[in-house]
Amino acid sequence: MKHFNINQEPLTVHGLAVHENGMFFRLPLDVIDTVSDGVSQHARDSAGARVRFRTDSETLNITYRPYLTAFDGYIISRAAKTMIGVYIDGCFAGATAKTNSEHATFTYNPRPGAKKKEMQDVMIYLPMNNSIEDLNVAVDDDAQVLAPRPYKYEKPVYFYGSSITHGLAGSHPGRSYVDQVCRKLDTEYVNLGLSGSCRAEEPMRHYLAAQEMSVFVYDYDHNAPTPEYLAQTHEPLFLTFREKQPDTPVIFITRPDFYKWNESDIKSREIIRATYERALARGDKNVRFIDGESFFGYDDDRYECTVDGCHPNDRGFDKMAEGVLPVLKELLEKN
Repeated sequence: MKHFNINQEPLTVHGLAVHENGMFFRLPLDVIDTVSDGVSQHARDSAGARVRFRTDSETLNITYRPYLTAFDGYIISRAAKTMIGVYIDGCFAGATAKTNSEHATFTYNPRPGAKKKEMQDVMIYLPMNNSIEDLNVAVDDDAQVLAPRPYKYEKPVYFYGSSITHGLAGSHPGRSYVDQVCRKLDTEYVNLGLSGSCRAEEPMRHYLAAQEMSVFVYDYDHNAPTPEYLAQTHEPLFLTFREKQPDTPVIFITRPDFYKWNESDIKSREIIRATYERALARGDKNVRFIDGESFFGYDDDRYECTVDGCHPNDRGFDKMAEGVLPVLKELLEKN
């Protein structure tokens, strides 16, 4: 078989700021060093990071070595820590997980009835709550391996939010609402969901404002320790962003696990809505607001959408994707 390393052409890596010399980070090191320990820890999680290529190989072997020092939260499955998710032509082809220090291996053979020797688009999602030390792809000796098709929308969408944006309770990489929406819309993206650590600190404000992007999905809510803290930081990040990017579309999203009896939930939603409404009052036509309460519906079924009353399970992520997709699609097509 022929072998290709993660950093070897024609394979391409997406969703990471650093991916060289065994280092895989979603944020640059100079930004990580100026923010909190939580950001430093979770910036190494490769949530939303992808390896892409095309091949007509009938067999696909992927080997990789996951780190074993990942944060072990109570809602985080072994899948989130060590698993890769593999999609062939946009369809889930399988995943694998390994918990010891050995290289994990994923092997794909075409489903019965599948046409052989046709070029297929391969996308490998890296672990959500961990990083990898290495990744190698092996294909049949006589197979072609080509660069991936260009995304329909090559300028990335940026997502900034909490562990929900991070996707930690999904069953495998590729299942977060971020992954689903961007896969369906065929757009490049960067997932900056930082579990417990999305707090709109000043270094993050300036970093986000400086990134070239098509749309900014501003999913910051949950990690603010109090509504008062949210009020002090939510609009300042947006205003910093607008100084650098006056026309880039912004989607404001509030938490999906909204409870009408929770005073903090109510206050937080109104703070975010106020940022949006003040933008409209200033004549900003490139802002959208999505009320997170609407994602899970308004009947008892909403309580089946999380693993713990907070973090969405696959069902919850499906519903979030359904709610975000038409709004993001409209903005991408418009711009």
